[in-house]
Amino acid sequence: MAAAQWIDAHTPSLSVVDSRGLAVRNVAYCRHPRNPSIETRITRNHFDAAGRLVASWDPRLWGTAPRPNLATTHNLQSQPLLVDSVDAGWQLSLLDQAGMARSFWDGRGSQRHTEFDGLQRPTSVTEQMRDEMSRVSERFAYGGAGEESAVYNQCGQLIRHDHPAGRHSLCEYGVGGWLLAEETRFMLDLDPPDWSAESADARLEDEVFRTVQQHGPSGKMLCQTDARENMRTFAYNLSGELLETRLRLAGASGPPQVLVGDIRYDALGKVESELAANGVLTAARYAAEDGRLAGLLSCDARGEPLQHLEYAYDPVGNISSVEDKVALTRYFNHQRIDPINRYRYDSLYQLVEATGREVSQPGHGPALPAWQTTPLDPNQLRNYTQSFNYDAAGNLQTRHHSGAETFEMFTSPDSNRSVAEEGNLADGFDANGNQRELLRGQAMSWDIRNQLSRVTMVRREDGPDDTECYFYDSPGHRLRKVRLTETARRTLRAEVRYLPGLEIHRDTANGEERHVLSVEAGLGRVRALHWVEKLPRGVRNDQLRFCLSDHLNSCTLELDELGALLSREVYYPFGGTAVWAGASETEAKYKTIRYSGKERDATGLYYYGFRYYAPWLQRWVSPDPAKDINGLNLFSFCGDSPVCRSDKNGLYWPELRVSLGYGGIGELDAIAGEYGDDARKVVRSGYDNAVASLNTVLSELEFTKEEIVPELVLARGLAVDNFGMDVDFDNLISNLKTLRGALEFYSDNLQYNVLVERSDPLTVVGNVLGASKKLYAGVRILPFDPYKRMAISEKELNSVETLHVALLHAAAIDALGAHEIMPYERGYPMVAENLSHMKEYELWVGSFDSEIAARSRKSLSDKSLMQYFGSKSQLGIEFAMALEPSRRTRFLMNDAGTISNYVVEAFTALRRVSNRFDVVAGPATKS
Repeated sequence: MAAAQWIDAHTPSLSVVDSRGLAVRNVAYCRHPRNPSIETRITRNHFDAAGRLVASWDPRLWGTAPRPNLATTHNLQSQPLLVDSVDAGWQLSLLDQAGMARSFWDGRGSQRHTEFDGLQRPTSVTEQMRDEMSRVSERFAYGGAGEESAVYNQCGQLIRHDHPAGRHSLCEYGVGGWLLAEETRFMLDLDPPDWSAESADARLEDEVFRTVQQHGPSGKMLCQTDARENMRTFAYNLSGELLETRLRLAGASGPPQVLVGDIRYDALGKVESELAANGVLTAARYAAEDGRLAGLLSCDARGEPLQHLEYAYDPVGNISSVEDKVALTRYFNHQRIDPINRYRYDSLYQLVEATGREVSQPGHGPALPAWQTTPLDPNQLRNYTQSFNYDAAGNLQTRHHSGAETFEMFTSPDSNRSVAEEGNLADGFDANGNQRELLRGQAMSWDIRNQLSRVTMVRREDGPDDTECYFYDSPGHRLRKVRLTETARRTLRAEVRYLPGLEIHRDTANGEERHVLSVEAGLGRVRALHWVEKLPRGVRNDQLRFCLSDHLNSCTLELDELGALLSREVYYPFGGTAVWAGASETEAKYKTIRYSGKERDATGLYYYGFRYYAPWLQRWVSPDPAKDINGLNLFSFCGDSPVCRSDKNGLYWPELRVSLGYGGIGELDAIAGEYGDDARKVVRSGYDNAVASLNTVLSELEFTKEEIVPELVLARGLAVDNFGMDVDFDNLISNLKTLRGALEFYSDNLQYNVLVERSDPLTVVGNVLGASKKLYAGVRILPFDPYKRMAISEKELNSVETLHVALLHAAAIDALGAHEIMPYERGYPMVAENLSHMKEYELWVGSFDSEIAARSRKSLSDKSLMQYFGSKSQLGIEFAMALEPSRRTRFLMNDAGTISNYVVEAFTALRRVSNRFDVVAGPATKS
């Protein structure tokens, strides 16, 4: 039997549930394509008496390690109080009544305390590392109610943020709450500031970087003028999709120049084609049957192809090959070197083998390979094969690379912490799981927030070290990078400052100052380089560099204004560079955005936002701040499937193929056998009952007889009970009709329904009060699916009686654009004990306003809070609802949980009042 046929045979994903319906075991079966034997992988979960997940073990640590991978202690409100991870250490949080983190402690002996004003807005953050003095690391100031603040729409808004990298002033807001003008100042020195000191302001540079921007009525940015007077403009089509971007450099005359224009989209909102200013046309082709990217073609102004990537997939959507049909086949040393990358996976979809082409002298560490001049010399190319072996937790054990020594990683027996040298394992990480050395002698320092703050590039015993330092204004946002190099006479300083839409590069070694403007649009990226001082020889000033990308957004080709090649880069599957070539090495060295569209530092690390990635180690150098969102291995990069997944900011990776991030079973109408027939029957019944409920409620809301009938009073009265006194019934009727239309569509088109497995018990299991069993809240319209398919958990097939409620809730989120803040019922509350179900006068008099405000502040953006309540603070939101109850009503009428509650409650009550409705199958009809 061919490998492709038997790899996945008899390797299902299973869940073992206890009598409460909690997933206490998740079982997977791993088979390697070169080995027919199957290895069982069991993830174990332990729940307390309240049904809360308190401990989890991955397949490797169960029964061998003294502690679980992740243990959680909850407070009386079921919020995580103490989280203890074998990868990331322990973290203790103290929350106030509004759910805001007041104090925080961790395993490194660090602590952080946040002060709030009367409106629950943070005013200061005090931090202290072990054996150090405490310092105020952040200060916040807000606009008052006076005329000066009102002129710039600053009333109640954040107007100044002092942070570890300097000061951010928010100078002006628009009437919609959008920021119109901001200023940034940096610290004079590189030491962390203490904003409690009176002299702190004196440590700020005099230079002020001011950015101004304009927004349209919908909030989309129309124009941005950066701190050096470069202006970008953006145009959109009627659907709000980006149509073109323009740029006018500082000092230039005339209208802004088009960088990327004529961006065209298909019916699902995916970019089909775009035209760059250098005449290069890029077009994407998608498979009609599943929407997968099938090809990327870029042609110059003469129609000559520059890049033509063709993608092939296996049946579940893993990329099996990528071929560049433009690149030439080479022959050297008895090898045929094709421009094709091929990939093989095990039954868990971990990448286990990759083939492609590389330079004859590749680099397997942090450094780039030797530069090659184009056209490529066939004598400098060869084929490669990489194979990867992982342990049961997904940690890399060995990497075999043809023509090179086997690379081996050593993993702690009690955690997923791994190093490349076994002797460094004991001291290789701090208490929070941050890696202490990049390479031997290259120490890594971490700030109190577990952000990389310094890397020692060259260590000296008799003098200062060469270092690269990093500064942040908030988690996930780097504001400054400084590289210090010591010479016999002076310290050389190369610095990058990151401002909105602009990077300022300064190098004291040669006096060079360079401004880099970056614009992302459609399928590519454009960067403009302007030298203020010391223009390099052979490089034209104010040059535009157009980047062509692959499906991961990795920059593969760089072109100039005429479409000529500046650089070409081919990547290994985990992000290392296999081929690095171009016309001029001087030109090419100014390329900084590479794999996955991320910046590569001098250390060889890629900066993703919240974390740094080491491609030669195939893992992150610090644990995931989002904890176990992608599994219990907090160091794993894209679940060992980097060709099919992409991490945008270092927190989590969504699937590039269409799924919820849980195991896919298949499209509902394509599932064969008796199981498929039963599944379709259950789902159709759920849709029928949901539509019947809506028909019943709508028929009474629209009742217009002169006499008052009980059904009319009941339907409208319950609307007032659920939403408030100011219900707009015309709007409610319109929304319910829209909801009905969406459900009818999914019912009539079962191919837009997919059955999935869900493995995360926290998101799968609803908390039930006083019930003998639990139901599964596992219905969602896929957020990353261009086809907007309804994903139904396999567990839902056991919830026949309440499936229609989950379908109503999911459809409301997508069809009505509703948020999901308040709990919803499926015959009984699926919420924790601290949440209340809103009823009648208790809602009207504001008994639940505190809960509404707290839950909204946790889930909604500042912009949405301002639109609903005109305030972002806890007390401000409560005051707004007390003063204008219509704000509460408008908010609840756009809440998926409240809408679902109303439909089900109204239908149940109407059915109880009258037996004239049929709900078993099909729409409701009157007899």
